[in-house]
Amino acid sequence: MLGKVNVDQLCELFSQIAGGKVTSEAIQELIDKAPKLALQQTLGIVLRQARKTVKEINDPHLRAKTLAAIAGVSHDVHDLDAARESHDVHDLDAARKLVPEISHPYSRAEVLAAIAGVSHDVHDLDATRESLAKITDPYQLAKTLAAIAGVSHDVHDLDAARKLVPEISHPYSRAGVLAAIAGVSHDVHDLDAARKLVPEISHPYLRAKTLAAIAGVSHDVHDLDAARESLAKITDPYQLAGVLAAIAGALAEALK
Repeated sequence: MLGKVNVDQLCELFSQIAGGKVTSEAIQELIDKAPKLALQQTLGIVLRQARKTVKEINDPHLRAKTLAAIAGVSHDVHDLDAARESHDVHDLDAARKLVPEISHPYSRAEVLAAIAGVSHDVHDLDATRESLAKITDPYQLAKTLAAIAGVSHDVHDLDAARKLVPEISHPYSRAGVLAAIAGVSHDVHDLDAARKLVPEISHPYLRAKTLAAIAGVSHDVHDLDAARESLAKITDPYQLAGVLAAIAGALAEALK
């Protein structure tokens, strides 16, 4: 459930209605706004959990990636300030400063793409494109291309990502790429293809991450609830923070 009301609150509401203090128009307005109010409350809870968990991540790549994801949802300077224990930096400085420490081509491209997705800075996008030349794995290449397409809005980047999908055999990897492509294309066929793969994903983290990615595109409360239910089985700080950030992103999209 996204929001709960206790008995005392209901009794108070009914007494105010009976006393004429709450009009029918006010009640209708509350009903209309309730879903978004519940989503907003849940978003706050999820972001707080993600901020708390990211402090436990020591790996530069994983920390930078998670910080960029949180900043992309909250647009709050304090999310990344917390990483440096100061309050005088720009949103993505903390994530950018970790990039030189990341040597693996895909890991570097993944972080740069996440940063570019938030900053929309052509230099971040160019740096991500430069990383493509060193990536040979179809999944990694397709995921990076989809991320680039999300920033560039270039159909050629999206087409290049789609062409790689048949080469990806693992259900989680294929679903992740399809969800990333659907997030850019807004094509129901891409999303349906990703949904069909979910039953084949048994690992709690991978399943939750896939559901969160799908929910980020579909804005479907059932996808969000399913992703949140999977959180209970995730203990690794990076995995937990990553899924929380993804769920927060889906909630933020649903609130638009």
